[in-house]
Amino acid sequence: MSRRHLLSAGVLAAALLTPAPLSAVAQAEPGCTDAQLIMARGTDFDDGLFFAAPDAIPDYKVGEPLYAALRAADPERSWSQYNVAYPADLVGARGVPIGNQDLVGHLRAQAAACPDQVFVLAGYSQGANVVGNSIGMDSSSASVGGPVALTVPAELEPRVRAVLLFGSPMHAEGKQVPEPYAARSRDFCEPGDPVCNGFTAPGTDFEAHTNYYHFMPGAASFVLTQI
Repeated sequence: MSRRHLLSAGVLAAALLTPAPLSAVAQAEPGCTDAQLIMARGTDFDDGLFFAAPDAIPDYKVGEPLYAALRAADPERSWSQYNVAYPADLVGARGVPIGNQDLVGHLRAQAAACPDQVFVLAGYSQGANVVGNSIGMDSSSASVGGPVALTVPAELEPRVRAVLLFGSPMHAEGKQVPEPYAARSRDFCEPGDPVCNGFTAPGTDFEAHTNYYHFMPGAASFVLTQI
C-alpha cells in the first residue's frame, strides 16, 4: 500500500473514531415546555360569520388572559400555548368537528414530541363545544354545536391535567364534564350570560358573555392543584 493510501486510511479511521458533535446527536424536540395550554376560541365575528377559514387565532377575551394568569401563578414551570385552528363561525355543525379534530391531532403530535409535557384544555363559548367534544361530550344539540369527531386517546388522558370551560353552550343544557375528567374540570358560567344560562333565561344580557376576565385567577389556581 502506498504512503498516500496509508494516510487516507488513517484519516478515515480517525473520522470514524471521533465523537459526533453535539448538534448531530439526537435531542429532544425544541420547545418542549413543562405544560401547554390548548385553547379553543369563541365565535369570531371578525373572521366571518359563515364558512370562515380554519384559522388559529388567539382568543383575547379568555385565552390570552388565561395564559397570562397561568404563567403568573406558576412561574417555576415553563408554559406554552396552542390555539386550536378551526372556523369559529356560526356554522357549528361544520366548524366544531374541524376544531375537535385539530385539537386531538395536535395533542397526539405534541405528546409524542414532548413525552414529559402535560396539558390544560380550555374552551370559551363555541370553543367549549370543541373541547367538550374532544373529551366525549356531544355538543350537537347545543348552540353552535356539532358532532364528536375524535376524542383524546385513553393513553393520553392522564396527561390532560385540567379542563376549563367558559361560557359553554352545553352548560345551558345541563351537560356535565364526564369521567375521567370531571374532578379535574371547571365549568365557568357568568351570571346573566345567555349562552351558558340559556337564551330564554330571565335577566340575561349578551354583555355578560364577554365578562370572564375575573375568573382567570381562580382558574389558574385550580390548574395548579391539578398539575
